[in-house]
Amino acid sequence: MLKEGVKIIASEATYASLEISTGCEVAKERAATGISYISNAYKPRDEWRKITEDELSMLKADLQSGNESSSTIYIFDIPGVLKNKFENITLNKVISKRHFLKVQSEKKELFRQYADLLNKYCSHFLQEGKEISKGFYSVNDANLSTTTKYFKGKQYTGLHIDNIDNLAIDKAHDAQNRLCINLGTQKRYFLFVNQPLSEMKTWILNQKGSFNAKNTQWHLSQLFCRTYGTYPIVRIPLDPYQAYIAPTENILHDGSNIGSTAPDITYTLLGHFSL
Repeated sequence: MLKEGVKIIASEATYASLEISTGCEVAKERAATGISYISNAYKPRDEWRKITEDELSMLKADLQSGNESSSTIYIFDIPGVLKNKFENITLNKVISKRHFLKVQSEKKELFRQYADLLNKYCSHFLQEGKEISKGFYSVNDANLSTTTKYFKGKQYTGLHIDNIDNLAIDKAHDAQNRLCINLGTQKRYFLFVNQPLSEMKTWILNQKGSFNAKNTQWHLSQLFCRTYGTYPIVRIPLDPYQAYIAPTENILHDGSNIGSTAPDITYTLLGHFSL
C-alpha cells in the first residue's frame, strides 16, 4: 500500500496518467537488447494500473506549501522554440543508437549550440549561487523495462539510487538533483519509489532491527527491494519534449521506454535545481 512520501508537481493531464506497479522483482531475464542485468538487480513488476484518487492525494504536491527539491519531482514542458531547434536536426528520423551517434557527429556544432540553449533555459531552475555541473546527451535502444546501464554499459542495473556526489545515505538530501528532457519521438517513463532514503533506512531498521553503518546506496536499494518487494513503484509518463527534475540521489528510481519502437533520446543536466 502506498504511503505518504515524495511528491509530484505536474499538470492535471500528467496526474491523470500516473500508474502504479504491484512492486518489484528480481530481473532474471535479459533486456530486449539481449544484454543481461547485473546480479540481483530489481525491476518493477509488469503489472501496471492507474492510480486511485487516494493514491493521487498522497503523490500530488500542495502548491500552497514549500516543496523541497530533495523530496519532490517536477514535470514540465520545454518551450516550443527549443523543441523546434531539435526538430530541425531531424531527430525524428533517427532509427538506432548507432544512427544517433552518426547524426551527432555530423552535426556536432548544432548539438553543442542547442545544448547551450537548453543549459541557458534550465539554469533558471538553479538554486541561487549554484551552477550546472554537467550536461550530456544519452540514447537508449527501444522497448526497455529499465534503461540505466552499469559496468561501462555492459549490464543493466535495474532500480537504483544515484550517488554521483558520493554522499552518505543520511546526507543524500543535500545532493544534486537531475533534470532530464525527452528528446525522442515517443513516450518514456520515470519510475520511482516515493520514499526518500532516510525513510527507506528507517523502514529497514524497523523490520530488521539493525542497519550496517558501512552500507551504501546499493546495499540500501537491495535491502529495500528484498524486504518491501510489494511496495508500489510509481510510473510517470513523459511525452516528447517533456522533462523532469528529480532527486535521483535521494530516491530509488530508473527510466523506462517499454513499448517504444524508436530510440530513447534524452538530454540530462546535473545541478542543485529548485522547483
